[in-house]
Amino acid sequence: KKHHAIEEVALKVFNHFNAYPEHYIWFCKNGMHGRHPELYKNIDPAIMFNRLIELLDNLYFKIQKGRDGDFKTNVNKIKNLLEDKGTDYAINILNDANAESIFTVVSSSKGLEDWFKVSIESVIQDRYPDLFEQPGHPKLDENKIYVTKEGYDRRKKEFDNLMNVEFPENAQDLGEAISRGDLRENAEYKAAREKQAMLVEKAERMKAELQRVVLLDPHAVRSETASPGTRVTLKHQGKTELEIYTILGPWDVDIEKGVISYLSPIGKGLLSRAAGETVTIKLPEGESIYEIVKIEKAF
Repeated sequence: KKHHAIEEVALKVFNHFNAYPEHYIWFCKNGMHGRHPELYKNIDPAIMFNRLIELLDNLYFKIQKGRDGDFKTNVNKIKNLLEDKGTDYAINILNDANAESIFTVVSSSKGLEDWFKVSIESVIQDRYPDLFEQPGHPKLDENKIYVTKEGYDRRKKEFDNLMNVEFPENAQDLGEAISRGDLRENAEYKAAREKQAMLVEKAERMKAELQRVVLLDPHAVRSETASPGTRVTLKHQGKTELEIYTILGPWDVDIEKGVISYLSPIGKGLLSRAAGETVTIKLPEGESIYEIVKIEKAF
């Protein structure tokens, strides 16, 4: 009978978490630490987790509005609990049924720390990619550069050569020019300084680009629509011969082999389009109309 009464209190706290914040935090803490499992047998862990974050946001909102009350203590208790057990708990309870709701609650929260959000969001995006993209319509992040491993390696080799060969050579040229004296009339010194400025600018740009890279995964490429990693067969309106393009990254381009960048005018015009569609592509010489005959994986 006593146990039944405790279960009733626990259920009341669970269902009215905003009315009993301290009790709910205690309830979640015991649940996350695996204590008194009998109290949680009828409790959905994802709902418990989501309500804890909802409670955090409600308290955070009250603080922002300058409401009276000791809200900060409870906010800190929740943050400490989430820091201690939150990520492990959320990741362990993830399944097909709750992944979307947990992602939505976490990503829209105003009270959560960014590191906490990212640690959970990234796991959900990794495990449940279908939640974030329509089949065949992968979302490309405009801040990223999508390339093949080979394209990345070539660019990295260029960067390494810049840092390990071109910079030392330029430093040597500068040193020799300085040793000749009278820098005002020294054309070699001026040329070496100009080259140094150019190398610095190039190195900064390449380093920033290399940090934005996403490698194209051959296993993730789908042929339902045009995307990086697909080969597209086109028929130009008014012409009989077919044109075939392989869409890859900007560091993979090989015009002779028909490899174009997804950032090129044709690449952009084809992205997310399906076989059978007619597309109008804006080129420097004017608009061209193509029919997409076929899309296949390029890898």
